[in-house]
Amino acid sequence: MKTIITESVEETYECARVFAKENVRGGRILCLQGDLGGGKTTFAQGVLQTCGAQGPYTSPTFTIMKEYIISTQEVNKIYHIDAYRIDADDMVELGWYDIISDEKVFVIVEWPEKIQNIIPDRAMYIFCDWISSSKHKYTSDNL
Repeated sequence: MKTIITESVEETYECARVFAKENVRGGRILCLQGDLGGGKTTFAQGVLQTCGAQGPYTSPTFTIMKEYIISTQEVNKIYHIDAYRIDADDMVELGWYDIISDEKVFVIVEWPEKIQNIIPDRAMYIFCDWISSSKHKYTSDNL
């Protein structure tokens, strides 16, 4: 496991940029797990920005899921999902299995523990921790 501590939004975006360049590929799933304020959404925003998704990059807390059209050779859509207010049955009704089976789609899931039983073993995890108002810790094998 590798751990990175960031001390600003810009540093979190840089961490996400490095991650995205190495790991954003079609058919992959990124799970961002951690408490409120852990930096999950900021990390997701950095990935979206790096991939050229059209902003604004707001958390899909109330909409549950946002779709971003991008144009790379490997990926044509990124889904950003916030599972905080739903369960696995809700996510299945929203088209989960179609989304994760599309080889041109990259998926980011915040609060994956809420839908853990439908997340495939191939998913990548980054554990996000709040240290202070400006510091966050990111831990993963994929950083």
